[in-house]
Amino acid sequence: GLLRFDECSIESEKGVGLLAYGTGIIQLVSCTVRRCGSDGIAAIDGGVVVINSTLVCENGDSGVLVDGPGSLARVTKSNFVGNGCNGVSAVHGGTILAVGSAMDKNAVAGAYACGLPAVTLGPHDMHYGRTETPGAKLELTECRMRRNGQ
Repeated sequence: GLLRFDECSIESEKGVGLLAYGTGIIQLVSCTVRRCGSDGIAAIDGGVVVINSTLVCENGDSGVLVDGPGSLARVTKSNFVGNGCNGVSAVHGGTILAVGSAMDKNAVAGAYACGLPAVTLGPHDMHYGRTETPGAKLELTECRMRRNGQ
């Protein structure tokens, strides 16, 4: 399904502010996502978020987390400020494409990408082989990062 937010303010004291999971799509235009206990916005296991002219700030973890193959965040002219971990995070095959955005004053990094190994189970051996999950992709164009990790 598709969820569209226009000029909205989203806060969540304990959890994730917005979650796109599986085939879910979330669109944000001119919104504020702040003071969420975990990530401000998350796209997991194929979820997609489209973020335009939005402020994502003061969240407990990352401003945006994109986790898993097929998960995607398309970000345009948005600001990720003062989050408890990273401004934007792509992990385990997630993809973030950002244009004209800023990642400032986040606790760890402005932008973070990581892929971790996975275990493939064989019929007779719990540790038959190891494969790598797809690496995360982070593509930033005309973006600014300042005073992160301080």
